[in-house]
Amino acid sequence: MTVTPVESVQAPPLVPPAYGILSAAHVVEGGRVGFGFEYQPEFCGAAKLGVAACATPVGKQADDGRDLVEGEPFSVYTLKSCQTIGFPDAQEFSQRSLLAGEGRAVEQWLADKLTTEATNIGAWTGVDKALAMLEHYIACNYGGVGTIHMDRAHASLLFSKGDALHSDGSRLTTALGNTVSAGCYDDTDPLGPGTMWATGTVTLQRGPVITPGGAVVDTTTNIQYALAERLYAGAWECFAVAVGVTP
Repeated sequence: MTVTPVESVQAPPLVPPAYGILSAAHVVEGGRVGFGFEYQPEFCGAAKLGVAACATPVGKQADDGRDLVEGEPFSVYTLKSCQTIGFPDAQEFSQRSLLAGEGRAVEQWLADKLTTEATNIGAWTGVDKALAMLEHYIACNYGGVGTIHMDRAHASLLFSKGDALHSDGSRLTTALGNTVSAGCYDDTDPLGPGTMWATGTVTLQRGPVITPGGAVVDTTTNIQYALAERLYAGAWECFAVAVGVTP
């Protein structure tokens, strides 16, 4: 019996998921990523009520104007192992995997920071109520468009409720105009009790994708290993708050 070898064909292109943190953040290519960054935001907080001319004067409170944002360096990577025979492009394979999946790793970095640093402002039954609480907080405590962070399950439930979320094809926003990052922030039990967060603008600086040293071959097993990684530095400005949510 003649056995015909299986034909090797080109895999279909992998399209990264839409509406994650890389679509919601202010992403800056290049810079001294490994050392982090800092900047002075335009404004943190809300304007205050004064009095009209000729009215009884009241004391005015000054903002200190020193809400420095400090970007923290971190890295994301993929490490692939492949049989060397018939697989000449391990480095390219590893790079493509990184480009397709790096947003998930950045969301993991953000979720770890938000879990420890965000201020809890309550808990709600219903994703729509949790979203409403975050939108209200942003409007009363921030001078710009906020960023709301939620897992994909919560985003899907909000879409099912009508006009809570809007898509313009590349970015996801709330009906009130705040930016939404829908990712894998809280994926232990996405339809159980979880958390949604709100922050000021998220800034991400990132360097080029690199493959340090090229592919490495383990001659005892004929397996090659290819590493692709990218340096990042990230921060949010002004505030971070969390609400508990039971769908």
